[in-house]
Order: sequence, then structure tokens, then C-alpha cells
Amino acid sequence: MAKLLESIKPIDNFSVIIAAGGSSARFGRNKLLEEIAGIPVLVRTVAAFVEFCHTGNMILAGSDNNIRLFRDILKVHFPNRAFRIIAGGETRQQSVINALDACHYRTELVAVQDAARPFSTPELLTKCIEECILCGGGAIPGKRITDTLKETNENGMITGTPDRHKTWTVETPQVFYIKSLKEAYAKAQEAGRLFTDDAGAMEFAGFPVKLVENPSFNIKITYPEDLRRA
Repeated sequence: MAKLLESIKPIDNFSVIIAAGGSSARFGRNKLLEEIAGIPVLVRTVAAFVEFCHTGNMILAGSDNNIRLFRDILKVHFPNRAFRIIAGGETRQQSVINALDACHYRTELVAVQDAARPFSTPELLTKCIEECILCGGGAIPGKRITDTLKETNENGMITGTPDRHKTWTVETPQVFYIKSLKEAYAKAQEAGRLFTDDAGAMEFAGFPVKLVENPSFNIKITYPEDLRRA
């Protein structure tokens, strides 16, 4: 990947949002500071995409008590880069909305990346950017479901079996036209809807989103067992 990063040129009018406002409650400690082969999770995530952005066009949305810590870590690992580090919100949705407002005013395309997903690649981001432009709304990576799925009611009783051939697990980076994503979240807020991924808001607002199949390892670190797998 190092050689690929060396060949990447910043994309004009493009920003990357790193959603880093989670509490790591299920992990038990700040998972973004945990190391994989000596490199913090957060640094691995940022490193994959930082070369795509003009300096200052990567926005990291973190909780108030982590902002200074994240700033110090990024300064050590990326001494020649400027980042916009802002306070997130109580939900991932609000954190992304805050970050969208912090994007450079000339931004046309924006990628939203989970901070705890350190194996996303430049190739995957490139593919999502291409598909976003082709479909005119957004593009997100994912994997087809191979297990049988069940729907249940609040008591755990099975109520249905979705067609797994039409079902995917979704990942990041998710790429959108920023104007459309802002409009989608405005409609979601007005309707009192809360989404756990940005494509959900786009779907709710009626914008087209393309799923990009990603066969590569792209785990999100959620539990200590995930770090061991990584």
C-alpha cells in the first residue's frame, strides 16, 4: 500500500470525514488507541485516505474528552498535515452532521469513514468515488450475506426470513455528493429519524446509492476479539 499512497494525488473539492466519536463501551477502553503491529488503529485508518485530501480537508469528529489526545497523536504521525478536529455529537448521525458543516466550502464529494475500521484501502475508496460519480448520489462498500437471516419480534419469535441474495452487510468508506448528504440528513432530522450509517439517510431521502462489493478484509474493531483477529 505504501507505493500506492506515494502515487496518489489529492482530489480537488473532496473531503474525508473520520467518525471517531464513539465511547468504545463494548470494547472496554479506547479502541482507537490500541495498536496493530505497533501502529494505533486511528492512525492506520487515517493513513489510508489522507493522501486523497488537500491539507485541511480531512475532518475528524471526536468526543470532547478525546480531541486533544487525537490532535497530539495525529501530529506525531502526520507532522506535515493539518486536520480539522471537531466535537462530535451524542449520536454518530449528529457527529457526521457536525463534520459536514466543517467541510471546506468547495467540497463536492465527501467520504465518511469509521475511525475503527483500519483495514479500508485506497483502492476501495477509489472504487466508491468512481461509482458515486456514475450513479449521481452515493456509493458504499459491502459484502453479500452468506448466512440465513431471520426477522423476529420483540419477544424473539421469528416473523420472517429475508432473501439473503438481496441482503448485504455494509462498511465504510461511504462516498456521497455532499449537497445530497446534507439534504438527506436535514430531512432525517426534520422527521426525527436516526440512522446508524449515512446510506440510510440517503435512502430515506430518495437519493440513489450504489453498493460496491468488497471481497477484502475490512473489519470494524468493536470487541477485544476483533483486535485479536486484526
